[in-house]
Amino acid sequence: MEKFIPCRKCSGKNKIGFHLYPEGFIAKKDEKGTITLVECDCHKQYEKKCILERKLTIANINKDIINYDINTNYKGSASLGEIAKIKKYIMNFINGEDKFYSAMLYFYGKNGTQKTHVAQYIGKEILANTDFNVIYITMNNLIKVLMKQDNFSNDSESEYKYNKIKNSDLLIIDEAFDKEKVTLYKSSYQIPFLDTFIRERINKKGIIFISNIHPENIEKNNFSFSIKDIICRETHINKTLLEFKDNYEQLCSNIDENGLFD
Repeated sequence: MEKFIPCRKCSGKNKIGFHLYPEGFIAKKDEKGTITLVECDCHKQYEKKCILERKLTIANINKDIINYDINTNYKGSASLGEIAKIKKYIMNFINGEDKFYSAMLYFYGKNGTQKTHVAQYIGKEILANTDFNVIYITMNNLIKVLMKQDNFSNDSESEYKYNKIKNSDLLIIDEAFDKEKVTLYKSSYQIPFLDTFIRERINKKGIIFISNIHPENIEKNNFSFSIKDIICRETHINKTLLEFKDNYEQLCSNIDENGLFD
């Protein structure tokens, strides 16, 4: 965690006589000799940032997202309509609108189209502005936790992880339904655990899937028709299937297109 650096307003203003008061506080002495400490705005912002960093760590969200602003850091224009929907989603989630609080969103697009950054930004904004809790997890790790839910008697750590995920107000699941990144048994033993978990969560708590796979192709990627059907239905009803087309690396690349021998 970075060290607090006083601003011009409070730097050197926290000392009266030989007594040094905490940094970030302005010490004032009135005519009667009463000392009053006033917290500087820069210290308030620092404390707020520290609290948010701790929340992000608990949520398993990269702390670098704290400096990400969707209005300035999102690159490209092909999916600005989706970005507008996301801004509305954040605003309504923060305001406690029930249909947003319990909605299912499905982000899909090719690698590098900023899906994960945008999803983690949503998590950051909700953590910064509410008391809701958020969890970010890959689908492969989620399935591992779900598979252990029937055997908690000898595994308190797994029970803790499961309850943390289950009770999260917003669950962000990355690398969803990608057969290259999710390990599945040939018997599809894990699928019922995931199916049940999704069904128990729908219309109760928020969930965001991040995937390279269009939901219509979920079954083709070795997941069940049942899961495909419920996700397609929910995203169709609520119009929450969001496609990302803007490739960050292509838009920001300053690499000379000529090769070494051109």
